[in-house]
Amino acid sequence: RKGLDGVLIEPPLLTTCRDRPISKDLYELETLFGPKLNFVLPHSNGAPFSFLAKVVSKHTGAVVQTCEMRYTVVVKQCRRYKPKNRDLKVICNLGNIWGSRCTFHCRNGGYLSRPNSFVECSEDEIWEGEEPYCTFNDISDDYAADASDGHTLSGTDCQLDIPPTNGRFACDLKDSDNGGDAELTIPNGTACQVKCDEGHDIPEHLQPAAFFGCVDGQWNNTMRPFCYKSSTINVGGNNQRRRGYG
Repeated sequence: RKGLDGVLIEPPLLTTCRDRPISKDLYELETLFGPKLNFVLPHSNGAPFSFLAKVVSKHTGAVVQTCEMRYTVVVKQCRRYKPKNRDLKVICNLGNIWGSRCTFHCRNGGYLSRPNSFVECSEDEIWEGEEPYCTFNDISDDYAADASDGHTLSGTDCQLDIPPTNGRFACDLKDSDNGGDAELTIPNGTACQVKCDEGHDIPEHLQPAAFFGCVDGQWNNTMRPFCYKSSTINVGGNNQRRRGYG
């Protein structure tokens, strides 16, 4: 069964040597778990499980037969999941069995391309889902070179950063003392904040990092994906915004 590292065992029906059913009103099978209690046997990697059971007369309570019960439990499972991206850490809630779900985290302070990504071990014993990747800096070196080509940046102004995907910068501009190109530079002392386009939000854990300041020609923060598509869910007839990103 999906998500279960074992199998639920029901005591078998009693039959005669000629495979004719025996009435439950006459005899019952008692295992070490009791006459009526179902039990779970875990995944068996080696020899089968073996234990004794008794056939008991319901009229006299006498044991009329002792049986040996054997079970080999085979659980559907995938091979151990190995991420393609070495920057990813993987946590699987049920190991490798059918129904196990693996989520991702980035090493070294990176950010997932899709924060809620996961893969799941399917009934066909393969991992289904799309693996995300980690990003550490969205600023393109080519962009920086192209933007400064033919322009001289002032000593204390900051180069205009690439706006985030699905977002923009909102800046409290200061007057530049160096007469730099307003199209390409931000004056020293300017404070900027990332604002998202409609239908996108900044996840709570990224909100403190959404502020940028130009200090002596350098930004005091690093650009990364900030704005993720948000969704709404209908709860009790009222639309409520859910902080689900992806």
